[in-house]
Amino acid sequence: METQPISVLLVDDQAFVGMALGRLLATEGDIALHCCHAPLEAIAEANRIGPSLILQDLQMPDIDGLTLVRMLRENAATATTPIVVLSGDDDEATRARAIAAGADGYLVKLPAKAALVTSIREHAARAAQATQEHAAADVAGRESGEAVLDPSVLEAMKVSPDADLPEFALELIDRFSDEAELRVKMLQAAAEQGDAPTLKASAHSLKGSAFVIGAVRLGAMCGRIESHLERHPDGSGTLALVAALPEELVHVRRAFADFRQGTQ
Repeated sequence: METQPISVLLVDDQAFVGMALGRLLATEGDIALHCCHAPLEAIAEANRIGPSLILQDLQMPDIDGLTLVRMLRENAATATTPIVVLSGDDDEATRARAIAAGADGYLVKLPAKAALVTSIREHAARAAQATQEHAAADVAGRESGEAVLDPSVLEAMKVSPDADLPEFALELIDRFSDEAELRVKMLQAAAEQGDAPTLKASAHSLKGSAFVIGAVRLGAMCGRIESHLERHPDGSGTLALVAALPEELVHVRRAFADFRQGTQ
């Protein structure tokens, strides 16, 4: 099967930079370069192309480069897309601000061909691996033992000799459902604001309670958010992961409703 090339979107108002990078990458058959010279159109262009990686200048007219990085991180289609800043400023302060805004890497332009190609391939490979891991985990969760709810947890509640347990179990389910809804809303707000500490704490808390009540797939999704935060401690790129939680919570509630009918 033919391998798809690494699609790179360059956002730089200078056409010369696009021409220069095009020359550097011309002999790399696994890399396809697309150029956007109108920074305000960058998000629309990224949504259209679906790039494997974005190379972006910082000094551009109409919009601040760091602001654009943040906007790309808030855009669902590019929330986890690697962003490598391509800047003429070679100082640690600028580099630190770019990473804090959500960039994954930093190159001083124009970079040497070897540095450019290595950066593109390494960032694209890491992103592709993370995507494959998440997809594999989701498939495994749906096709193997990771049902919406763990049957063994629920069945243990049903068959317990404690006559009060079914009522207690239903009380726990109600409490979990209410708290999970609040946690999901907190995660959504934190992802939109780039609030990494709240993301980490809320994902960890929801993961723990989900596994206790038997909502294993929801717990696994929160675990993937935690893993993502280990790679991106600034909280960038979590919007897409958090966006899947409300739908999963709906599935959990439906499964709880089925459990309720079985206890009556």
